[in-house]
Amino acid sequence: MSDRPGHKNQVRYSGRAVSRGFAVGQIVSLYGERRQFFRVSIPESSVQGEIRRLQSAISTAKHQIQRLIRSDSSGLNAIAEGILDTHLLVLEDHTFLSKLEHSIEHDLVNAEWAVKSVTDSYLIQYRSLDNSNIRERAADILDIAERIRSALGGRRRSPMRLPPDSVLAAKEIRPSTMIEFGENRPIAIVTEHGGWTSHAYILARELDIPAVTGLRKILRHLRNGDRIIVDGYRGEVVLNPTAETEREYRSRQPKPPTIKRSSSEPPEPARTLDGHLIRLTSNLDSVNGLSVAKRMGACGIGLFRSEFLIGQYGRYPTEAQQFDAYSSLVAASDGETVNIRTFDIGVGQISGRHEDRERNPALGLRGIRLSLSFEHEFVKQIRALLRASAIGPLNIVLPMVGDLDEVHSVRGLIAKVAESLKEKDVPIGEPKVGIMIEVPGAAILADDLCSVADFFCLGTNDLIQYLLAADRDNENVAGWYQTLHPAVLRTVSDVIAAGKRGNRPVSICGEMAGSPFYVPLLVGMGAEELSMNANSLPEVRRVIGSIAFEEAQALASRVLKLASAKEIETQIREQHHDKWSHLFPGNS
Repeated sequence: MSDRPGHKNQVRYSGRAVSRGFAVGQIVSLYGERRQFFRVSIPESSVQGEIRRLQSAISTAKHQIQRLIRSDSSGLNAIAEGILDTHLLVLEDHTFLSKLEHSIEHDLVNAEWAVKSVTDSYLIQYRSLDNSNIRERAADILDIAERIRSALGGRRRSPMRLPPDSVLAAKEIRPSTMIEFGENRPIAIVTEHGGWTSHAYILARELDIPAVTGLRKILRHLRNGDRIIVDGYRGEVVLNPTAETEREYRSRQPKPPTIKRSSSEPPEPARTLDGHLIRLTSNLDSVNGLSVAKRMGACGIGLFRSEFLIGQYGRYPTEAQQFDAYSSLVAASDGETVNIRTFDIGVGQISGRHEDRERNPALGLRGIRLSLSFEHEFVKQIRALLRASAIGPLNIVLPMVGDLDEVHSVRGLIAKVAESLKEKDVPIGEPKVGIMIEVPGAAILADDLCSVADFFCLGTNDLIQYLLAADRDNENVAGWYQTLHPAVLRTVSDVIAAGKRGNRPVSICGEMAGSPFYVPLLVGMGAEELSMNANSLPEVRRVIGSIAFEEAQALASRVLKLASAKEIETQIREQHHDKWSHLFPGNS
C-alpha cells in the first residue's frame, strides 16, 4: 500500500486476483458471518412487515436457546446455562427490542441493519467501560446479534437490491450471498480472505465478475460509496482513484476474447493438432448461466451445482421449484447432456441451528452423507430429477462418495421412487448415475466403483485438500495446497486409467480443467472431458487446438515419475518454453 504523491486520497492496494476482469464502481460493505447483509433502505409501507419479520426472528432465537437449555444431550454445565440465561434476558429486554424496532421505523432500514446498528451501539458502551467483567459482555452481544441474523436468514428475506455499479467489500464472501443477488449482481468483489478455489470465487468467474482477495484489514479503510478500481488481472485495487489513474487503468486492460462461433452452430469437441478429441463442457451454478456456456461453445453441462437453489430460496427448495429449474435447464440445452449434482452442502448450512455447526465441516455430515441422513428431502430431489429426465438427457451426480454401499443405497432409493412415479403415470426418463471422485477413499476404490457408477466426475479442488490435508481457503496453509503435488497428479492419473479399464467416462471438473497451464498435462494423462466455468472455454479450446496429443503424453509420462511439486513445475515450464512458447507468453 502506498499513497501516490499529489493525491492524498488515492491509495493503492495489492492482493491476489481470483477472478479476471476490470471494474470501476462504488463500495458496498457486507457484514455478517452466517448470512451476509448490507444496509437496505425500505419504504414506509414496508416498515410493519419488517418489524414483524424481526419479531419472528427474535422468537426463533429465544426458542433455540430454550431448546439448548432443556436438552438432555447438550451436556451444559451451570456456567453455560447461566450464559444462555443471560442471552435470553437480552432477547426479552424491552429497551433492547424497542431500539431495534425504532431503528427500522425511523431509519427506514432492513432488520439486519437495525440489529447491527443497535448492537454496535451496545458494543461501544461496553468496550469503553473500566469494568473488565462488563467489557467481556461484548462477546455475548456479538453472539446474540449473530443468532438473530441467522434466524432472519431463515425467514422471508429483505430484497438484496444493490445500487448500480456496486463493488462488494467483505472479510470473506459466501456463495449463498452471490446467489441471493440474482441478476442484480455486483460489478466486482474485494475481500480480505479467500482462495482461488473458494466456491464464491468459482461462481464469480462463471459470472464474469472481477475479484481481488488477500487485502488484509482493508475494510477499516473503506466507506460505503467510496469509488474504487478493481483490477482482476493484476490483483490490484485503487481507492479514491484520480481521473488520470482511471484512464491509465482502462487503457491497459486486455480486450475480452472474441467468440467466432454463433449460437446457432452446434458445439464440437476440441481437437489437438494430431486429431485427438477432447470434450469441453461447462460447470453451472444457475440456469441463467446456460446461455453464456452455449455461446462459449460448451458441449453440454458437465456439472450443475444444485445446492445453489438452497442459497436462492434460503432453505431446501420444494419439489416443484427443483423441477422447474432442472426441466428449464434440460429443455434449453438443445439435446446436450446435463449432469446435475445432488445437494453438496453441510448440515450447518441447512438446519439454521447454532448447535449443528461442525468444527470441521469438510470432514462432517455433508454431500451424499447428508442426503441419505435427510431422506425425506433427498426423495424430493430424486423425484424432481427423474421427472426432468423425461424432457431430455439428464444424469445424476452424487457428491462426496466414499464407498460402494453409498451408491447402492442411492440406486435403491432411485429405483423405489421411479416405481412410485410410474404407478402414478408420471413421465420419467432413465438418467445415468455418476459419482464425484473427490474423497481419497473413492479414488483408491475407482476400479471397484466402476461396477456401481455409470461415469466419474473428478473434483480436483476437494481431492487436493483431502489428499494433502490443506484447506484450500486457509491462507495459513496456502503453500501446502499444491495442485502439482506428485500425490495429486498420480491420483488423477490413476482415476482416469481406472475409468478406461472399466469403460466409464471420466470428466475433470475442478479448477485444473479450466486452467490453460494444466490442460496439456491433463490431456497427456488421458483426460477426454474437461468441465469448467464458461469463460474459460475459449482459451482452453485454443490451447488444445495448438498442441499435439503425442507431446502432451510425453510430458505427462515424464512428470508422473517426478517426486516433488517443484520438479514437476520446472518440467512443465520447460516444456512450455521449448514447444509452446506461443501459447504461454512469459512462460507462465
